[in-house]
Amino acid sequence: MRVRTLLYLCRLGMKNLWHNRVYSAASVITMSACIFLFGIFYLAVANVDALVQKTERDVYVSVFFDEDVLPGRGGEADSGQAGGAADGICVGRGGLERI
Repeated sequence: MRVRTLLYLCRLGMKNLWHNRVYSAASVITMSACIFLFGIFYLAVANVDALVQKTERDVYVSVFFDEDVLPGRGGEADSGQAGGAADGICVGRGGLERI
C-alpha cells in the first residue's frame, strides 16, 4: 500500500467520524463501559483470590488422639476429662507434625 493511499484512508476516516458524531460517541462510550466493567470484575476476582490465599496461610487444623481409646470405639464422644489428649498430630503449613 502506498503512503498516498494510507493518507487518503485516514482523511476519509476523519471525515466520517465528523459526519457521524453521535454514532462515534456512542461506540466510544460503549467500549469505555465494557473496559470499565471488565476492570471491576478483574479486581473482584483478584481480591477474592488474595483472600483465599491469606486464609489458606493463616488457618490450620490440629488433631489430637487419645491413647486410651480402644480400637473400634473411636467414634464415641470424649469422657469429659480435661486434658485427655496424650499425643497428637498438628496439621499446618509445614505438613504433619507430631506433638
